Amino acid sequence: MYQVIPFHWLVIAIVWMTISVLALSVGAVDFLHLHHYFHYAILAVDLGLLLLTWKPVWIFVWHALGLNSWFPDLNGQYDVELRHNWPIQERLLEAATSQKKFDPRSEASRPDLATTKLRASIDAGFYRVDVDMWSEDQDDPNSVINHSRALVSVLRRPCDGQPHRLVYVYQQKNRRDHQASTDDSIFEGAAILDLRAGASEFVGEYWTNRAWHQGLSTAGLIKFVKRS
Repeated sequence: MYQVIPFHWLVIAIVWMTISVLALSVGAVDFLHLHHYFHYAILAVDLGLLLLTWKPVWIFVWHALGLNSWFPDLNGQYDVELRHNWPIQERLLEAATSQKKFDPRSEASRPDLATTKLRASIDAGFYRVDVDMWSEDQDDPNSVINHSRALVSVLRRPCDGQPHRLVYVYQQKNRRDHQASTDDSIFEGAAILDLRAGASEFVGEYWTNRAWHQGLSTAGLIKFVKRS
């Protein structure tokens, strides 16, 4: 969550910690003629700053001060809906091996996006934001995705007419037992999500480098809905 803190606040905190190290040294206390009880005041402030980096503390402070309007607390479990363009890819593959013509630029002949249901967990700490996603029903024969995890996550406050955003790059592992010949078992992707209704709903787009060497990269729409 440090990413949404103004940069000058972080600079002030670093400067304060540097001054604290100097002030708490015995030589500095004697040289500056500081009272020894000043030690305790500095230690109290430093301890407070350190405690704010501990997840239970910063979440409590975040909600107590009403900072969700600054940036929503993302922690929780989510239902995820992927609407992906694989049906379009299948039609292209079919046209390549048959006499059937298919033009994906024609809206009339373009198939609808397919839907995949997933589960997700977001763990937003002070230093990083982890996004994990998995198939809830591993016994479902149509369940291809095994697990994905965020490699890099960035939180963006509203700017240039855009709302609060979660941007992340992830690595996905597919189930080998359900893997098609056109599929990759491990690949990377990225998503940009706009936060709506606080942190209860995210919507956006995603894209991957899955089977890119075959021209079969996938992309689509993604929606997170927070579980109550």
